[in-house]
Amino acid sequence: MMVDNSSPVHTEKVVVLPASKIFYYLSIVCITIGIFFLLLPWVFPDPEDEQLMFGVASIFGLIFILAGAFLGLHYKYHRLYFDQRGVWTSNFRGKHSQLQPWPHLKEVRWNLFRGQIILLAKNGTKLKFTQYLIGLPTFIDAIEKRTPLKAKKFREYYQKMKGWHQQNPF
Repeated sequence: MMVDNSSPVHTEKVVVLPASKIFYYLSIVCITIGIFFLLLPWVFPDPEDEQLMFGVASIFGLIFILAGAFLGLHYKYHRLYFDQRGVWTSNFRGKHSQLQPWPHLKEVRWNLFRGQIILLAKNGTKLKFTQYLIGLPTFIDAIEKRTPLKAKKFREYYQKMKGWHQQNPF
């Protein structure tokens, strides 16, 4: 199923939450910076430290290009799926996890530092996905309706950060 990543997709059977467009834009920025670093030694040659500049610029260029590729793959493939039966995810490589039925979910963990939500199942399976999915409150509502789990901490954080770009910092 192809998703355009601008909004959650609600079909009659499955709800698909795609990754945010911020991953796409950051991947373009990272790849652009990486190309700049790779071209730097040829645009501004330094006869004294040519080898050092070439090595350092190449390392930084490759790091930024790999980071951009990782972010681009996240944007293209990372999804959260759920329906009446349960929930499953796909990672940045497009690999789908096993369906976890709603009654088998035992805990919701949330890592603010990594921006990651982890669902723990009773059989020990972990479903990991980013908090930067479009339509995530829809999934939080589904968890609270279909399981005894509560996501109060995440809901409070989400409401507080909803208009962060409009807040006056002073």
